[in-house]
Amino acid sequence: MNKSFLQKIAAFMAVFFVGVLTASGCKGGENTSESSVLPEIVVGSDYYAPYIYLDETGSFVGIDVELITEICKHIGYKARFKHIEWQEKNDLLEKGEIDCLMGSFSCTGRENDYNWTDPYMNSRQVVAVPEDSDINEIGDLKGKRVAVQSTTKPDEIFSGRAGVKMTVPELGSLNCFPNMTYIFAAINEGYVDAIAGHEVVLREYMKTSSVKLRILDEPLLEVQIGIAFYKDTHSELISKINATLRLMKNSGDMAKIVSSYGLNPDVYLVDYEKNR
Repeated sequence: MNKSFLQKIAAFMAVFFVGVLTASGCKGGENTSESSVLPEIVVGSDYYAPYIYLDETGSFVGIDVELITEICKHIGYKARFKHIEWQEKNDLLEKGEIDCLMGSFSCTGRENDYNWTDPYMNSRQVVAVPEDSDINEIGDLKGKRVAVQSTTKPDEIFSGRAGVKMTVPELGSLNCFPNMTYIFAAINEGYVDAIAGHEVVLREYMKTSSVKLRILDEPLLEVQIGIAFYKDTHSELISKINATLRLMKNSGDMAKIVSSYGLNPDVYLVDYEKNR
């Protein structure tokens, strides 16, 4: 992608991208309001509403924020959230600048890349197109321009690096952007024919989109979401988190968190009994 195209997207982004993710674009540091007595888990993520983003006060909020905060209360830790550039996530993990990755991070196809907790949510990677588009299924993307966030699952799928066996059509162009803000601006201004990402995230954006979008019925991939640690590390901590995930699922605490963001727990929460 040439530099002038990216600059155009950035300019339009400032004018047209409004709503929840605009608030999350404010500069925000790490959450340091809690007591420093407890050991910390440093959670790295970019802004990815409704899983993790900033509210109007500059505080981290979202499904994953509430989930890991509650988990930490159970296991005697406190969570500290650090905004990262998603493309740098692996380097930051390896250097120890963050302990884990969250933000609707799918473990499907990446099982051997990290040391994962058990998955806690289901999701779908989907494609969204303008309402009047002639694209109605994945096959219709042949020769089309598609925007994705760099190093995410849709990027891996269309680049042939998804870690799962699947076939997708040959695109006219795959446009990889550093964050979702650029992607939404690209579809708003007609620079691309389609965008791809987690269904919940795209639906959150569609609430405030200046362009009417629709999500294709056919998903790119059904995935599960977990918490990723650097490979072969934090095994004891992961065991504690896994036990707490099940406790929160059985107590209904996880359902309350998910429901508060308008999601159906029966659809989006992992059924641990079924997955045993």
